[in-house]
Amino acid sequence: MSKIDFYFDFTSPYSFLAWKKVKELNLEVSIKPVMVGSIISMLGGVGPGAIKSKREYLFLDCLRKASTLGIEMTCPKSLPFNPLPYLRAAISLGDRPKLQRDYINFVFEYGWLNGHDYEDSEFFYHRAEESLGLSQAELEEYESDKGSRKKLKLNIKEAVERGVFGVPSFLIKEKVFWGLDSIDFLMNEYQGKDIERENAFIDELDKFKIATQNI
Repeated sequence: MSKIDFYFDFTSPYSFLAWKKVKELNLEVSIKPVMVGSIISMLGGVGPGAIKSKREYLFLDCLRKASTLGIEMTCPKSLPFNPLPYLRAAISLGDRPKLQRDYINFVFEYGWLNGHDYEDSEFFYHRAEESLGLSQAELEEYESDKGSRKKLKLNIKEAVERGVFGVPSFLIKEKVFWGLDSIDFLMNEYQGKDIERENAFIDELDKFKIATQNI
């Protein structure tokens, strides 16, 4: 089976739902934390949170999708929040895969399931020690690790170079599958299904690239 790279940001409710699907499907993915705001800025875009009507619609859309998928979901106490410490810690735990996945699940659920405040670091550390057995000192070390800071920047640069423009995004065989709705197509690619149809789509995409080359 081909390797799947999973690009996500803890600020993204769609990333939370995608993570839950990854766990449900028992998918082996390569963890790629990124800061989606940096990706959007590098591409000259504007984040969905900057447009009031759009951010409100998208959160409602997430709630609808969560309900359809049977996933409980709520809103963190404060948005937006700074995801950098959480992203860096997730990267730092890369040499401890089970704990890394437990940590990622904990961070997502802390706000998007339990409604806690991501900016309340004292309470976060308290809950993390209860749930994961990681002390505040350990987490602060993971969050400030220079190697993880560098790796996060590399993840963001790599994501843009590979065609990622938002999260959640999955890459397999250098094909981008963006968004929660793309997971079924991702699974087809992963399992080698509907190859002829996918190849036909790629042929049409080539025509589209030619048609839009002057944009």
